[in-house]
Amino acid sequence: MRHSSRWGMTLAGVVLAALFTEGRAYTQTSVTPVNSAPNPYQTIEGWAKLPDGRVWGSTSAVDIDRDGKSI
Repeated sequence: MRHSSRWGMTLAGVVLAALFTEGRAYTQTSVTPVNSAPNPYQTIEGWAKLPDGRVWGSTSAVDIDRDGKSI
């Protein structure tokens, strides 16, 4: 399939979608929270300190340990 054929198929799909929705825009309605209880946690700023000259790196993943208690 050539590049121009794929573009034509994509364009046709967009046109068909516009026709079937009749120009209406669909938006998410507001949802009432399921849990309205107060938050038992508090934010503690600056709790973790690194030695001078060190900076925080990025985190690629976080997971729960097998013991079910440790991160």
